[in-house]
Amino acid sequence: MAKFIHNLRQPDDVALSLENFDAVGASPKPLKEGLAIWMHHTENAWLAEKALGPERVFRLRFDRIEHEPEPLMHELLNFLDEPFSPACVEPLSTKTNSSKVDSKRADLASRISRIQHYKKASRLFLSLDTPVSTSDQTQAYGILEERFEAYWQQQKR
Repeated sequence: MAKFIHNLRQPDDVALSLENFDAVGASPKPLKEGLAIWMHHTENAWLAEKALGPERVFRLRFDRIEHEPEPLMHELLNFLDEPFSPACVEPLSTKTNSSKVDSKRADLASRISRIQHYKKASRLFLSLDTPVSTSDQTQAYGILEERFEAYWQQQKR
């Protein structure tokens, strides 16, 4: 049975990183577009969490990579039914593919707070810890099926 990892990061961090993607050789995205991308991916991952449950989807909170790497790795490997080795934590001590945005964070707060998508993204981020009922699970599964079918039909064109 397939298992999935939902790598959840704060919406403002993702938008700022995407805005500065040219630092890593990719195309930068305006803040509003970065937030829309975050919303799209996060909403779909949340639907997968609701539809498949915690046995199949592990939510990895991105900030834990920096602040709690070893406990996080223990939990993740346990979820994957894999043994822990201290060597698993070593790669987490090095930042890779960084869009080098640390010096730009102060400016971000004033710019991003004016974007309507940011308010929606913040509400979604805060709602992710809402308990899931059986009807939520069934509804989420149906929405995912519809989205997958629509995506598949679009790809065939």
